[in-house]
Amino acid sequence: MTNRNVCTRERSLIAVVAGTKSEDLIGVLRQIDEEKRFAVKEVTLDLSDSMRKIVRSAFPKASRVIDRFHIQKLACDAVQELCIKHRWNAIQQANDESDSDTIACMTGGIAAYYGIPSWLVKYVTVEFLPQYILDVLDRFDKSCTERNY
Repeated sequence: MTNRNVCTRERSLIAVVAGTKSEDLIGVLRQIDEEKRFAVKEVTLDLSDSMRKIVRSAFPKASRVIDRFHIQKLACDAVQELCIKHRWNAIQQANDESDSDTIACMTGGIAAYYGIPSWLVKYVTVEFLPQYILDVLDRFDKSCTERNY
């Protein structure tokens, strides 16, 4: 547990507690003076129920904020799940229409996700995707590069 107001200066570390049982952590945190615990305004935590219980019990007046990493991971996982679902739907639709070029293109996209040499992926996308899709992919790639994804 750290105090972010003092950053990395002296007294930024408040507590290091061994274990993950909420009861143990609550017991340790309750040793901190009640006035100080009630003065805590905000606590950043992950998505676990035990962390919520600990914060609610030890710092009852604090706002609980989910850390950015966990929110981003949830969002990325959801987007990835949708992408895979739409790819499979497109493959199924292409199968139904017996469009072998579309099937090959979509299968290449799925295969790329699971690991295919980049030169082969580039060849397949350039050869089979329309320009407007290539433009979207290019913008997406640039956006991810700018954000260091």
